[in-house]
Amino acid sequence: MTTKQIKTEIQKLLDTVPENVLQDLLDYLKEAQKQSKVLLKIQLKGL
Repeated sequence: MTTKQIKTEIQKLLDTVPENVLQDLLDYLKEAQKQSKVLLKIQLKGL
């Protein structure tokens, strides 16, 4: 699957997610993004 296809599928699912779940999902994604940045920094320091 390409990045564009994945984003399209995510958008389709987001359109069906109840409103009360959207904030939790947004918080989860933001935390995952932070962790990805931290892991990248750790990996770069190891080079």
